[in-house]
Amino acid sequence: TWPARGAPAVVEEPNGEAVVYFAAGIWPFMGVFLHALDARTGAVRWTNDGDGSLYIKQPHQVDAFAGVAPQGQLAVVGDRLLVPCGRSVPACYDRRTGKLLHFRLADDSKYGGGANVVAGRTFFVNGDSAFDLATGNFLGVVGDHAFLAGDLLYASTPAELRAYDAVQGGTHTLTPRNMLSSTKAWHPLLTIPLPGVQALTVAGSRLYAAAAGTVIAVERPLTAGKPRIVWQAAIEGRPVHLLAADGRLFVSTREGRLYCFGPDPGEAMTHPLAVADDEPADDWPDKARDLLARAGVHDGYCIAWGVGSGRLITELIHQSRLHIIAVEPDADKAEAFRSEMCKAGLYGDRVAVVAASPDEVRLPAFLAELMVSEDLSSAGVIVDANFLAKSFASLRPYGGAAFFPIGGEDQAQIAGLVGAGSLASAKVRTAGEWMVLSREGPLPGAADWTHEHADAANTRVSRDQIVRAPLGMLWFGGPSHDGILPRHGHGPQPQVVGGRLFIEGVDFLRAVDVYTGRLLWEARLPGLGDAYDNTFHQAGANAGGSNYVSTTDGIYIAYKAVCVRLDPATGAKTASFSMPSFPNEKTPPVWDWITVAGDVLIGGANPASAARKGDASPVSSSKRLVALDRNTGRPLWTLEAKTSFRHNAVCIGAGRLYAIDRPSSDQLDWLKRRGDSPAAKPRLIAVDLRSGKELWKATDGVFGAWLSYSEKYDILIEAGRNARDTLSDEPKGMRAYRGDHGNPLWFQPKYTGPAMIHGGMVLHDGGGCNLHTGAATMRDDPLTGVSMEWAWSRNYGCNTPAASENLLTFRSGAAGYYDLVNDGGTGNLGGFRSSCTNNLIVADGVLNAPDYTRGCTCSYQNQASLALAPMADAEEWTFFTAREVKGVVRRVGLNLGAPGCRRGDDGTLWMEYPPVGGPAPRLAVSVSPTNPDWFRRHTSQVTGDGPSWVGASGAKNLRSLTLTLSRNAGPARAYTVRLMFTEPDDLRGGRRVFDVALQGRPVLKEFDVNEDAGGRDRSVTKEFRGVRIGRDLTVTLTPAGPDTTSAPLLCGVEVTAEGW
Repeated sequence: TWPARGAPAVVEEPNGEAVVYFAAGIWPFMGVFLHALDARTGAVRWTNDGDGSLYIKQPHQVDAFAGVAPQGQLAVVGDRLLVPCGRSVPACYDRRTGKLLHFRLADDSKYGGGANVVAGRTFFVNGDSAFDLATGNFLGVVGDHAFLAGDLLYASTPAELRAYDAVQGGTHTLTPRNMLSSTKAWHPLLTIPLPGVQALTVAGSRLYAAAAGTVIAVERPLTAGKPRIVWQAAIEGRPVHLLAADGRLFVSTREGRLYCFGPDPGEAMTHPLAVADDEPADDWPDKARDLLARAGVHDGYCIAWGVGSGRLITELIHQSRLHIIAVEPDADKAEAFRSEMCKAGLYGDRVAVVAASPDEVRLPAFLAELMVSEDLSSAGVIVDANFLAKSFASLRPYGGAAFFPIGGEDQAQIAGLVGAGSLASAKVRTAGEWMVLSREGPLPGAADWTHEHADAANTRVSRDQIVRAPLGMLWFGGPSHDGILPRHGHGPQPQVVGGRLFIEGVDFLRAVDVYTGRLLWEARLPGLGDAYDNTFHQAGANAGGSNYVSTTDGIYIAYKAVCVRLDPATGAKTASFSMPSFPNEKTPPVWDWITVAGDVLIGGANPASAARKGDASPVSSSKRLVALDRNTGRPLWTLEAKTSFRHNAVCIGAGRLYAIDRPSSDQLDWLKRRGDSPAAKPRLIAVDLRSGKELWKATDGVFGAWLSYSEKYDILIEAGRNARDTLSDEPKGMRAYRGDHGNPLWFQPKYTGPAMIHGGMVLHDGGGCNLHTGAATMRDDPLTGVSMEWAWSRNYGCNTPAASENLLTFRSGAAGYYDLVNDGGTGNLGGFRSSCTNNLIVADGVLNAPDYTRGCTCSYQNQASLALAPMADAEEWTFFTAREVKGVVRRVGLNLGAPGCRRGDDGTLWMEYPPVGGPAPRLAVSVSPTNPDWFRRHTSQVTGDGPSWVGASGAKNLRSLTLTLSRNAGPARAYTVRLMFTEPDDLRGGRRVFDVALQGRPVLKEFDVNEDAGGRDRSVTKEFRGVRIGRDLTVTLTPAGPDTTSAPLLCGVEVTAEGW
């Protein structure tokens, strides 16, 4: 859950003590942990585990819950601890206390980034840039691979080596950074021609530099002009690091080689990789071959319970492309097998060993295509319901299978346990000597995302019932964005069906396993994606819809003059369809756009006007719609437009196709330049899907560029999408029609699409409405219970929201979502940005987020593909629309020291105090003293009574708190008040004892948090009924007891009306 990516820093103090600084966690929304430990004993000096969820400015100067993301080599200078943060600038901490001093993520969003940081007395260098140590302000560009030696800072550019004054710092001037901007650059003391340097170090009187294929030693001090090279040697590969120690120079390369150069001449020693012993002659090759044939698996991940003899694992490696994870309870046996696999050159790439018992090990969900064991008993396995549940949880949906050597009565027992129904979609069978437990089909409640807007009906709502907040990491990594369409080109959204995610690139379509991120295949289609391969802002698929559709049995791609069908499992081409030729047209029709419903394939034929380079608006519309049988390619019908069919205004449902025929903005511009006007009024038509026969049409006031349809309620919605990176003619307004005969139901002129049909509600930009009436969706105010209009909000983000049963997903500073289940507010998946094309797709039981950010230079902390799954104990912080609270508060929670709001499962809205987490309905709160000692832990570190995310933060040295529940003085009403406490410090009982009073009446006497809760980091809740409150609630905390040495504390206050 919390990977450690980087190197610790060790500091020896003047008193002889030593401190090691260490970080874990690279995804802010999963939590990050910074520790200072006694280097000799491991005792904790301090821990900071609350800075992952900071609500701070992101690139583009917009707020989100996304803080530091430690990854790289920590550095110490004086009392400062510098923590590299992936692609963003390093964070700076007080190394004595662990307090964050500065993290200029937004201000320095175009500078810095990378795993290495070099610290001087007044500055530090990260990436190619220098920053002020005290403030984090950007000082100037210096170059890459910086190295500090005494009073000189060395850095390289592609052409030269530079030396700077590290004492005075560099003077700087404004120099061009690219075509659009300038930046500050330090002036070097001198430069020497030394091209291609990728690593630097200094030792004694020499500077050592390495470039691809070579390492050189240069005499110091450097002088301008040609370098004084002392010696030069060849290496294989690209250097990564240089280390000078013990009279030797060590060079590591990206290809995995290690070189050592010494002071004396002599013949070099080579240490080749050890070769594994020959495999013994036994029957395991045949057994493995038979197992693989029965499983039908040759790729993916395999879990092996126990190493056993090691022969089954090694044969599976030799006969397949599986990556195998062995779980071995015997630590010595695990280490021996690791050594054996290292000798064979297989460890890491093909096999890994986890030394743990079956009860202890925590395996990712949905990981394994295959699960095996030579001998379950020797692997420490007790075959019972718990083991079966753990194994089944890690099997991949759509056929992941466990092959266990179990027979007879044991097999019957397992079949009985599975038959009891606790493992949904499980199946037990026998295959030769193996008992097979498999996970068949999709996850119960999962759904696909097959079209640009979820389905052929353009609902833009996934029917997936599984994915809900809070969310945690399932996997990250996978293939990079190399070759994927650039984000400003606004290519089609990813699509998901059958456990596979499909995403378009330049000249190819890619398939990825949604449960592991594994690349499944890439199908080469030269010219595919050309319309979106544009780094300047254009409407792209926002205007023209998608050029491909995904089904369980075929991927249909509009590809020049044909529609290509690919096998979803392999990417192999299985068919190619052409449209029928049209009279008086010499060239075959071009497929502009595509949709599929049932067995009918619909294509947009020929763009409505000539395309212009860098302008996607011409492909927003087609002159004709052509229907084919998607299995045979047989033409079914053709529909001719009066002007043009808007692609996003074509949807299908209940055996009918609906389409808006109206000119696009570029057509209108073209006509205007010629003094003409459209030949026909805009129209909305409905035709029979199989025959193309017109069923009804409407011409009165047709305005939209969007249609979506509810088959459940037979209601059609017309709208526009007036937003950034859409066409200029996208209108406001929303209208509903009966789907069967076209009678208008309602019209709302101020609503803005897209119209996302979520059951009986239409989600639109910033709110929702009743599908049947158009009336605004209402909610009960979570604080007062007064009925009010429901609204959702997000911060800056240039993509189009998408919805599912439980979430809205979008960009809001960083990747963002709105919790629809609990009406829980807007949260973030901090640490990465979602794309300008919405790549946050809820489908197949996970939130899919393939990396769609090619060309992005903003320094978000991470840039990778990932997938998330529901995780009940993950942190979740949100914000709400800011508004005035009207009426008397009936229910509220105050979460002291928290980074944001959170809605409890029981409906209580917990608001953070002090208010640091974005917009929210604010209540008047005062505390004494005005600035107590605020603390915050990651919620995973707190157990006990009540929500851990309330007990994880609080205020120490607090003496009183006043919460205003009504703006006007009124009659006192009865409330239940709950107070939550957690001891965050390592204090023994009796050290923090205090009295508590409510409204001046004592309610707790000589209360000891540590003793009452049962220890540190354990929360305890105290409930008091019948508390009479008129305008204000006052909580008073007073130190008590003869041994008290620490001040009172409080974590949370919850207030609930009693019977009114």
